[in-house]
Amino acid sequence: MTDAPGSREAPGPVAGPDDPAAPADGIARFCSRCGKPNPHGRPFCDTCGLALTVPSKEPSTDQGAGSARSAPLAPDAAPPAVHLDNRRDGAVTTAPLASLQTATNAIRRRPTWLVYVLSVVTLGLYFVWWFGASWADLKRVTRDPGMRPLGHALAYLVPVYGQFRLHAHYRTLNELLAKARLEPVLMPGTMVLASLVGAVLGLIAQLPRSQDNGPLVLVLVVASGVVLGWMIDQWEAALVAYHARSGRSAVPTRVRRAEWAILVLGGLVFLFLVVGLLVAPA
Repeated sequence: MTDAPGSREAPGPVAGPDDPAAPADGIARFCSRCGKPNPHGRPFCDTCGLALTVPSKEPSTDQGAGSARSAPLAPDAAPPAVHLDNRRDGAVTTAPLASLQTATNAIRRRPTWLVYVLSVVTLGLYFVWWFGASWADLKRVTRDPGMRPLGHALAYLVPVYGQFRLHAHYRTLNELLAKARLEPVLMPGTMVLASLVGAVLGLIAQLPRSQDNGPLVLVLVVASGVVLGWMIDQWEAALVAYHARSGRSAVPTRVRRAEWAILVLGGLVFLFLVVGLLVAPA
């Protein structure tokens, strides 16, 4: 569609760095389809490709042919809102879709090799840290202020009660998958059983050993870490599937500096453990 000459104003300057949220004249501030913000005043949405050019308002008249057109979306109109269930009290909260996208864009997938290696070389301690960190990821998705990652991680260390928290951990993500019309792939009961198997293997490895059973102890330690790594990887894959189903950008796979540091230190400790298990004392 073309406008008559002189009926459309020339677009104004793009907002400067001091005010990134200010829209350019005639350019929508938010995408009316996906809610993604448009801080740089581009004419098309970077996510869904929708045209963001807003025609100048003209006084509507009933004279002449044609019916009145609906008013266009104002450049400073707020993005559409989404409703999220608060898992603690059942209340429904409303949050702008753009802010939800910003929160979930902070989510990353921990590489598969990383979760397995860290679970082994830290002798299972990495799983406790991940238990709280992944709960924080879920909190950014659900925007539930009642979710406390630190308390959640510490609760896992409590005998018996920790297994109930583990069950709730995987069940919560399963419920999100169901709401997104995805087949729930996580089995909370199986995860609890796997956690118990890993714990039993770790306890057996700590029993008094002789000079001849060092390799067996090493195998049990590695097997315990592999079980925990599998549990982590199942969660990571399910969260990425939910993220993709929601139509958001791809989840980056990267290793953070703290994880590199833990990997190096844990690797050194594990190396000393291997030497102590396999090398016979003089």
